[in-house]
Amino acid sequence: MTVTTPLPLLLRRRMTPLARTLFTLALSLNPDENMLFLFSSRHGDYARTYGMLNTLAEENSLSAAEFSLSVHNALCGLLSIALQNRHGHVAISAGRDTFGCALMESALLLQENPTRSILLVHYDAPLPEVYHALCGEDERTLVVAFTIQAPHPGRPRILLDWLPAQASPDCQPSPSPAHDFLSFLQSEGGIGQARGDRMVWRWRS
Repeated sequence: MTVTTPLPLLLRRRMTPLARTLFTLALSLNPDENMLFLFSSRHGDYARTYGMLNTLAEENSLSAAEFSLSVHNALCGLLSIALQNRHGHVAISAGRDTFGCALMESALLLQENPTRSILLVHYDAPLPEVYHALCGEDERTLVVAFTIQAPHPGRPRILLDWLPAQASPDCQPSPSPAHDFLSFLQSEGGIGQARGDRMVWRWRS
């Protein structure tokens, strides 16, 4: 499917490859002005932030436009502007627990708004090599998007629960809980889990 991003060409040219992939995937789900947007990312669109840090290190001035596109809720805001969606939206970052927290927040949003749909977009890419000593080298590039709705008869439903990581010491931290969730969706076992920094996230169908 070919999707045309409803953003000015000048703005699209400013987007990083990660951001362009995100918009293409999100728009393929046909979001509209009535959906609630939930974006989750451990590091955000960090290629842009890293570029700004290098600019500062070289004692050059920062671009105001670059800074405005580097904040963690920038891409969620751009999508809402492009679609003229004026509802409140959410951007989440919580370390390795980011994706699990996004699923939990989706469930809470549906409890408050049972007739609305949630567009959940999760994206991340590995940090530059200079950060590997701090965060490891096991991170993966991933951009996924889901439309989430309140349970209805005849539709698949997923049950989510979680517990502190200390309660499951044999469960090793996952490089990407979002990848684990995709594997769960593609499997026939009907159960899956992933450990973040603080929590073990479990889901079953």
